[in-house]
Amino acid sequence: MDIKLKKQTVYFSPFALLVAVVIVGSCLALAYWQLQRGTTKQYKLNYLNEKALQGVMSLKSVLELPSKVDKNGVLISFAGQVDKQRYWLLDNRTLNGQVGYDLLVLVKVTDIDKYLLVNLGWTPASHLRSELPAIVLPEQILLSNAVIKAGDLAGFYLSSKAEKTDHWPKRIQFIDLQQLELSVSAELLPFMVYAQDAIAGATPHYQPVVMSPQKHYAYAVQWCLIGFAALVIFFYAAKKEVANEK
Repeated sequence: MDIKLKKQTVYFSPFALLVAVVIVGSCLALAYWQLQRGTTKQYKLNYLNEKALQGVMSLKSVLELPSKVDKNGVLISFAGQVDKQRYWLLDNRTLNGQVGYDLLVLVKVTDIDKYLLVNLGWTPASHLRSELPAIVLPEQILLSNAVIKAGDLAGFYLSSKAEKTDHWPKRIQFIDLQQLELSVSAELLPFMVYAQDAIAGATPHYQPVVMSPQKHYAYAVQWCLIGFAALVIFFYAAKKEVANEK
């Protein structure tokens, strides 16, 4: 196959052209994907900023909102009694390179019939897998600034197999509200909240947006440059082949 560029004929094989098209097309597709992710993250940040400007709401006020209202990112305050005997350790959580758990507790909120699942934050794991960290929970809890997380709570997990044990605390691989309800025979509110204050030695670490939109935009530019470089290398190799043939 040949292409004429400024009265010069450049020869290259169809296979080389196919490889170049695949590489450049893949780079452009990845750039577009990163651009879309950056746009989505920016939209989410704008949404969370709007929610933050509304101030902290009481949990009772949140429950009075229409069900169709997106409650993700809403800041709430509440008080209640902690179930000190039954709590969960969400496995495979890391913080600053150290392996541990997220501490999930049940709270019977004042003046509300249902229980609330509260993520108190990260706690380090013991050196031995068979040993669970010693947790001392308070009788009562008062949070003046907690963040609601609704929708898919499972996130990334390594195994779908739950440990079968009647003992507490229970180690779990992912969050499934229905399964947690069955294990405690109690009805939970349809969302979880992340504590922003340190309680029971746990370290709050929740970030609704982990990677900034700017990083996604930078990756998009990077993929475009890689695609452009692949195109330049392709034409340079073709010209070099012509020069060698001469």
